Amino acid sequence: MLKILFISPYFPYYNKGGGGTVSFQRIKSLSKFAQIDLIFLANGEEFLKYKDEIKDFVKEFNYVKQNKIEIIKNIALYFPQKSLRESFAFSKNLLKILKEKILLNKYDLIWFNHERTYQYSLYISSCKKIVDLHDVTSERHKRTFLKEKNFFLKLIHLYEFFRIKNVERKILKNVDGVIVTSKEEKRKIKNSKKVYELAFYPEIKIKKLENDEKNILFIGDMDYFPNRDALFYFIKKIFPHIKEKIKDVKLIIVGPSINKSIEKLSNGKDIIVKGFVPKIEEVYSKINVLVVPIRIGTGIRVKIIEAMANGIPIVSTKIGCEGIKGIKDGVNIMIRDNPLEFAEAVERILVDKKLAESISKSGYELVKKYYSTENLKEIIKKICENKK
Repeated sequence: MLKILFISPYFPYYNKGGGGTVSFQRIKSLSKFAQIDLIFLANGEEFLKYKDEIKDFVKEFNYVKQNKIEIIKNIALYFPQKSLRESFAFSKNLLKILKEKILLNKYDLIWFNHERTYQYSLYISSCKKIVDLHDVTSERHKRTFLKEKNFFLKLIHLYEFFRIKNVERKILKNVDGVIVTSKEEKRKIKNSKKVYELAFYPEIKIKKLENDEKNILFIGDMDYFPNRDALFYFIKKIFPHIKEKIKDVKLIIVGPSINKSIEKLSNGKDIIVKGFVPKIEEVYSKINVLVVPIRIGTGIRVKIIEAMANGIPIVSTKIGCEGIKGIKDGVNIMIRDNPLEFAEAVERILVDKKLAESISKSGYELVKKYYSTENLKEIIKKICENKK
């Protein structure tokens, strides 16, 4: 059995949004044919609520607490040698645990979750290394820089773009394999010999659309700027058009890291903020359509794949569904970039049950065809053995 050490900059679970969802599914899938040891950074103790969910899939479970003072010290110490993301994710205590575990265990592979944990690989020479990028982060900062209006924030995103671009170059040069979630992400990386496409694999459990209510779901980690941008864009530019046509429509907002500005959106009538929901299936049973009005961002939108697996019709922007295999507008999803057209597509799904059912079934078939776990073991073994 393969032996893998998995290093993450956060607790790899659903409460960390799309990245946490992908990370948890990675560990769960790997555990079917490999022994997993886990090390992660813990900011606060929220993870303690969910730690038992992951312990079934890992042999050893180590975490390092990190507070805000440490993070500020790291920024002061490493600026401008590192990106801010790297500074946030560095811990001498984690490095100490990492070195100790490598001395005591013979790992087949060290799995670095996100580009910001790559820095720990510089202290390791005896093991094969893989960096799971999830997406090309430098590209995301580039897109955010172009959209951001605040001058100070524009400078931060520009700084991060150059720093992370440099890190991505080093990763391609120095590790045994790199993982991205879609073909589009793979095309953005020139050295494709080391790059593997490995998507998100949800549990497939379709439901029947029998809900007579008119409920719209927005889901996302609100620490992630593209999600915040998409939510406020939807509420300001799209939702009012829907409300004009459908008086009893409701928008349900789900996701971790809900701040005060988002809490204030909740009026208990047509906008309801639920925050993080551990069992998302309970929300899906009351939802008629998922909206993904993303305007910025990179990588694959796991919320779309998971919603499709649960039979939820989706309306998305082109960027929102970027990278998902088999996507076809009007067949398994509705794709609209114009606010008014986006609103009209949502309205159609809410009132036309035959259309909603057709898109639901086609979305389910897409997930079944392209995102099942049947070939996952073979792909992971090829990566671990560094073979093509």
